[in-house]
Amino acid sequence: MTGLVPKLITAELTMATENPAMAELRPLADQSLAAAEAAVDQLWATSPVPA
Repeated sequence: MTGLVPKLITAELTMATENPAMAELRPLADQSLAAAEAAVDQLWATSPVPA
């Protein structure tokens, strides 16, 4: 109908910056968020915008 194709992009360990018990996981959370943001940027760079 619309021609849109859903794409799921996830960032893991998002609560690591808020939960002190997860402090050791913050570097992994930062990497995951950066990768998710890069994936979104890549979608915008390669996806044509319908007229």
